[in-house]
Amino acid sequence: MRRPLVLLVASACALVGLGLLAVAFIGIGTRTAQLSQTSDSPCMQALAAGQPGSHVRYSVFPPQSVCTFDVGGGSRSVVVAAASPTGARLGAALAVGGAAVCVGVLVAPRLRRA
Repeated sequence: MRRPLVLLVASACALVGLGLLAVAFIGIGTRTAQLSQTSDSPCMQALAAGQPGSHVRYSVFPPQSVCTFDVGGGSRSVVVAAASPTGARLGAALAVGGAAVCVGVLVAPRLRRA
């Protein structure tokens, strides 16, 4: 009875973690897309106009989108959208930890037999 309960709790933690990460990253992408259409930010205007040197990049940790554009021969970066770093860390910890516990519970009996 103990092993199925551990698997249930660990898999639930992993799913919650994946859900937190999905909400964070989808939120960043959605917010960036919205701002590219409606923002009066110089970077987003340069991006919409297709000016050379303007682009958006996404980073996983910290979860954010960063717009880079050229101003007077120099490159400038602006954070467009960001998710909570604490929420992303919690989501990653739950996802990885839950998956690791599930793998450990499933592999441990096979290792004992060997």
